[in-house]
Amino acid sequence: MFTQNSFFLLALQYDTIVFSLVQSRTIREFDSKFTCKAFGYSDTNEYYSDASLHTKLHQFQIPTLCLSAADDPFQPLEGMLFLL
Repeated sequence: MFTQNSFFLLALQYDTIVFSLVQSRTIREFDSKFTCKAFGYSDTNEYYSDASLHTKLHQFQIPTLCLSAADDPFQPLEGMLFLL
């Protein structure tokens, strides 16, 4: 059962976590502070490796059209293969 004291400590802990997340200057820093911890990854390298399609594309069994914006910060234009 929550007491007024435990509720206050929980709220203080929440504020500290949110403040830390808001202070993140990069996506990697945010992922390190939040995403990895929320989903059980040991670090951002493990998370990014697991989230990447790079090692999974060979498993596609049917032709697939992938669309991405030229200014997408997660998939830079330089990293795309163009077949014309």
